[in-house]
Amino acid sequence: MENIVFLVQGSAKNPYKVEFHKKGNNVTAKCDCKAGSLGQHCKHRINIIKGLKTKIVSDNSEQVDTIQQWLEGSLLLDSYKRLLAEVRVRGKGKRGKERFSFPFPLTFNLFPKLNRGLSDYCREFF
Repeated sequence: MENIVFLVQGSAKNPYKVEFHKKGNNVTAKCDCKAGSLGQHCKHRINIIKGLKTKIVSDNSEQVDTIQQWLEGSLLLDSYKRLLAEVRVRGKGKRGKERFSFPFPLTFNLFPKLNRGLSDYCREFF
């Protein structure tokens, strides 16, 4: 099994630990932020899945490129793309930001803070 660990600065004082594990064609990702600890998707993992190196404070940000190679053909990337393909724009909210609807209630648990950056992730896939 191969492992890569990043420290990512989030809203907390201390950086979050984001871990990626690869075994064969299976890639898993964990984050110790609040959302990650609850088994929900978090922006720290999603940003690395997207290939973004922003907010990585550990000295291994170049390993994001390795994660991108791991993701090619993996179930993790397929699942992420399928989930985002199910998200639909349903209009503008009070502040002019896009609002989204989901095909199944579970998704609300996966994205607890819809107004904080999800539009950027979704827009990329429409």
